[in-house]
Amino acid sequence: MNIITLSAALLVIIGFVSLIFGLVVLTKKALSKDLEEVTAEASKLAKKGLLTDVGSSLQSASFLVKEMTELMKTTRGIGLTLIIIGIMLLAGGLALYKTII
Repeated sequence: MNIITLSAALLVIIGFVSLIFGLVVLTKKALSKDLEEVTAEASKLAKKGLLTDVGSSLQSASFLVKEMTELMKTTRGIGLTLIIIGIMLLAGGLALYKTII
């Protein structure tokens, strides 16, 4: 009986930590200034490209924006995965604890 109680408590703790880390990952990227800075630099690069070599400058800017978008998608995916795993572990731990009582 003590092992089951300990397992339920451990599941709840790990689930809570996973949920918190997922929220931190999502809010850290949402509040980050990096994306804004890269977007501003890409727009400056595109404006400069209109005055000089249009093709290569615009290609570089579009590549930069595309890569930052992929980075954001990946970070969002990691955060959401941590949140989902945390919720599942919390639910499993609480269900296990409820069956004990």
